[in-house]
Amino acid sequence: MPFLGNTPSQGFTNSVTKDDFTPNGSTTAFTLSKASNTNNIEVYVGNVRQEPASSYSVSGTTLNMTEAPATGTNFYVMHESGSSAISLTPAAGTSVPGAFGVSGALTAASAGVTGNTTVGGTLVNTGLITASAGVAIGGTGSANTLDDYEEGTWTPILKFDNNNTGMVFTAQAGFYTKVGNLVTVNSYYSLSDKGSSNGAAQIYGLPFAPANVTNNYIPVSLGFSGVSFADMMIGYTGPNFTKVNLREVSNAGSHTTIVQSNVANSGDMMMSVTYRTA
Repeated sequence: MPFLGNTPSQGFTNSVTKDDFTPNGSTTAFTLSKASNTNNIEVYVGNVRQEPASSYSVSGTTLNMTEAPATGTNFYVMHESGSSAISLTPAAGTSVPGAFGVSGALTAASAGVTGNTTVGGTLVNTGLITASAGVAIGGTGSANTLDDYEEGTWTPILKFDNNNTGMVFTAQAGFYTKVGNLVTVNSYYSLSDKGSSNGAAQIYGLPFAPANVTNNYIPVSLGFSGVSFADMMIGYTGPNFTKVNLREVSNAGSHTTIVQSNVANSGDMMMSVTYRTA
């Protein structure tokens, strides 16, 4: 048939259902093929449409007539409350201007949305969701916006005053997770030769520098062997550092730098720290 506009890729499914009944002149209650209500069906007696409420009422699947239709009368009901199902496959790159409402399931191999999208109910996605501007949770301000998530690896490197001549590692492993501006890192290394460099012992290679904020010092959790120290050993990082400093602390509270002479040729160290980055 002729029409205006583009030919749809697929057609429409007619959702109108007709129920035919055989009246006997006494029955006033009839069972519909599906549940409805008084205003969502059309009732015809002798091909004359009846007045809702005054001539009939509906409760679930029961049609109650005010008067019993006469025997032999053409008596039927048209359901018009169903939703028309549309099966439409638009061409690739098709744009929909304005609001686009979907009732029921929408399946899309790929969908690009410009502007705001409101979803009522549960949104299920089995593919990758990309949110380049971030995800606002509990508000729309910058404090409520998660704008980064990252997982990765890094390599912990022991140095003495930023040198490690002749040092031999038998294992080096590091991992990190960054959520927003909060970074959690952990690492492990083992040595078979500490080399010939001298100076303060430091672990380099942090994947992100802590935020460059005054007094932003962060303690580090350590596990180790092959390191000598007085009373207690600690580690910390600080504003804009890309390393962890190692210190020994006496029972009297004095701090002394861990140096090359405190470290044995054979030893290892585990480290974990969580800090805020820029």
